[in-house]
Amino acid sequence: MSVFGYQTPGTTRAALPSQMYGSWFTCPGDGTADSITAYIEGRSLDRFKCAIYRKSDNRLVGATEIIKLDATFTGWKTFNFGEPRPSLSAGTDYCLVCWGKFSTQFLYGDPEIDRGVFQRITYDSWPDPWSPGLTDVKCSIYCTYSPVAPPPTRRLRVESEPISVPVTLDGAPIGNTPVEADVE
Repeated sequence: MSVFGYQTPGTTRAALPSQMYGSWFTCPGDGTADSITAYIEGRSLDRFKCAIYRKSDNRLVGATEIIKLDATFTGWKTFNFGEPRPSLSAGTDYCLVCWGKFSTQFLYGDPEIDRGVFQRITYDSWPDPWSPGLTDVKCSIYCTYSPVAPPPTRRLRVESEPISVPVTLDGAPIGNTPVEADVE
């Protein structure tokens, strides 16, 4: 498993009622999302859910389960994705967001300029696309994902007798025979 996002419990609270709130982060590798974990606070019988949006076009990539928390909960909570799990691409910026239904819910974070994203909208189905604004809070929210296995590598050996000949691989010269190369 791999992770991207912010894994430190923040000291700043961002209110969640009628507002999607989160932060954007760059995914370091290709993979499939397993869950989103957020540092949240509920003060009534609250319902929360999380989602991933692609930052470049604001499109919904995937949404988690809905979790109901008791009135005394404050801490890290993990929200799982169902099947099929969302695909993630290396080097892509994603918005990880949390959304609460009631008026006394908070997502924690720490100050960082233009790292936070939000949209004021009544709790309902996830909009696709969404219309986020920027804010100066890096939210305590992260995504756990399963990396895609790299393609298998094979060892190639080329020989020729009685003379040596040039060898190319994908149009690039790799030497004269006998020669060996790793091939994906």
